[in-house]
Amino acid sequence: MIELQEARDLSRPENLLKINAIFESKAEPVVLSREVIMVCGGSSKTALGLVSSLLNKGFRIAALGPIKDDLSSLNSQFPNLLLLSGDPGDSGELRDALDLIVGRWGGIHVLVNIICPPENLPRGFPTMERARECFEKLFFIPLKVTLEVLPQMRKQGTGIVHNLISPLCFALIPGTFPFSASERAVEALSFSFPSGFLGNGVYMNLMLESILSGGTTKDDSKFQETGEKLSRAILVRKSVISPDLPTGIFLFLSRRFPFLMGKIATKLLRKAL
Repeated sequence: MIELQEARDLSRPENLLKINAIFESKAEPVVLSREVIMVCGGSSKTALGLVSSLLNKGFRIAALGPIKDDLSSLNSQFPNLLLLSGDPGDSGELRDALDLIVGRWGGIHVLVNIICPPENLPRGFPTMERARECFEKLFFIPLKVTLEVLPQMRKQGTGIVHNLISPLCFALIPGTFPFSASERAVEALSFSFPSGFLGNGVYMNLMLESILSGGTTKDDSKFQETGEKLSRAILVRKSVISPDLPTGIFLFLSRRFPFLMGKIATKLLRKAL
């Protein structure tokens, strides 16, 4: 088992671990929840709001992926935050990260895969290179992380995997391929994977960004609000988790009238730019 002490000097070239940095809080101890939540790919504004809210609720949070300054600033405030700056697509770094989390807190009860496209979707012809890059980042890396975490959850006899995507992928918005296609693939994964490969107290579901914040606004408070709402459902096992009524209505209509909702969503996106 990898000890946390070994991870404090990961910036040294001679260190055998591949994880780039571990930031350990120096704050005073607080009463913590027993659940350990791993957030992967949490570099979006909604992810920051989600992590911040979960920390305030006392959950133990391990964040793996690119670490932005906003997330690093939380480190000095919360002893229940473990930041791991590494590449979840690298098998060695991912396993090192899981060993560190389990070694420190004894398990992983919830995995949140952040699978949201860039806030400003790039336009242009969908080349094969762009499609491969997009599916690797938004589909295969979350799948890889899930497959690595599942054995630990099965061993515990409990676990939840939340795949957080943008509701905009359900509307037919011109120029959003392959981002929408990769997120719809995650939807299929979230519904088909549990039927044959989970069980034994382990669940997987789809968690949605708010349509009020997911690329349709510049108001940072909306992202913080979405994160707070999603944090309330972190232990919920419903097949689809929506943060608010407008998002639920948007999803309902997009499944039935994708072309119409695509036009509406396009107008919302233009307004936000």
